[in-house]
Amino acid sequence: MEMLLYQSNTPYKERAAARQSHRPNYRLPQQQGYDRRRRDQKAPRERSGPPASVVTDGTVISSSASAISVDNVGHRMLSKMGWSPGAGLGASEGGIAKPIEAVMKRSRQGLGHEQSSGSS
Repeated sequence: MEMLLYQSNTPYKERAAARQSHRPNYRLPQQQGYDRRRRDQKAPRERSGPPASVVTDGTVISSSASAISVDNVGHRMLSKMGWSPGAGLGASEGGIAKPIEAVMKRSRQGLGHEQSSGSS
């Protein structure tokens, strides 16, 4: 079996040099003196709102959710599947009838959590 290599008779064109000749002041970010350390030395941004309240483990965060309106997409979808307000979820209506409560769990913190200086 014979192996063929592709060889072009046309000379290689340096397109980048041609573009840069049209724009002599153009430089890539590395050439402009971009310093990665400068980005890391910025002061941390401060929050504009009031400080978050202190929440301890096991505290219910959202206990009283309001009912969704009849215009809500979820309400319409559940209604088309046979659900009616006040009834439980599921085919036999034996599922949950009240909204799920959100409870704080310090051992399971999500993205963006800033660890306080006193915790591990």
